[in-house]
Amino acid sequence: MKGTSSKKMIQMVSLIPVVLMVCALFASVEASETGILAFEKDSVVLDLADSQWFELKINITDVTDLKAMVFSVEWDPTYLEVPSYTAGDFLPAGPPDATGWMITWDHVAGKMKEAANSFMPGKGPVSVSSPNWGWVMTLNFSYVGPDPPITTSINITKNIGLGMDTKWRDSLNVYHDFDYIDGDPYIHVVSTDIIPEFSSAVAMVVLLMVVTLLALAFKRKHGLRWSAIQ
Repeated sequence: MKGTSSKKMIQMVSLIPVVLMVCALFASVEASETGILAFEKDSVVLDLADSQWFELKINITDVTDLKAMVFSVEWDPTYLEVPSYTAGDFLPAGPPDATGWMITWDHVAGKMKEAANSFMPGKGPVSVSSPNWGWVMTLNFSYVGPDPPITTSINITKNIGLGMDTKWRDSLNVYHDFDYIDGDPYIHVVSTDIIPEFSSAVAMVVLLMVVTLLALAFKRKHGLRWSAIQ
């Protein structure tokens, strides 16, 4: 009887490495699932004659059982600033009059870093898959730089710093990467063209040129007509 028990015990012990390997395999599969975080457009044209600011929407898709997320955005502070943002409806709002987002800003460097949000205990999680998208937030950019025309860029960054990466977390506390690589079809870099305002001085010069051309054309037309009469 003892021999049988010992044999069973040995068999169970021998299976431990196999069980651990299977668990590790499932864990790696779970951890390899990715979501997509992207801007809604790949280019913005800001005509200073019409406005000094523009909005840029950030969306998410292909996430299942999402409980929390953190990401970062960078821009050139020489030209652009983010004085405000609008929280989307994909993640929950926090207390009254709050958005639920915890954001570390570095306006001097041009960074919105460690933008994090999560469901409170007992709330959520949430899922969305393509072709549908969830609205994360909208950044409100204003132009602060000199001497347009200018072309600059706005980037969703992978590495936030201090060992943190842009990621999302599910309800089992498993962290997942966002699926973006340079050159992929999703929009993680926005090209921004800033067009100078059409100044009144330029307008006066153009108007003067038009009037002069019209006067010359009128004079030529009537001069030819007078010659024909003669």
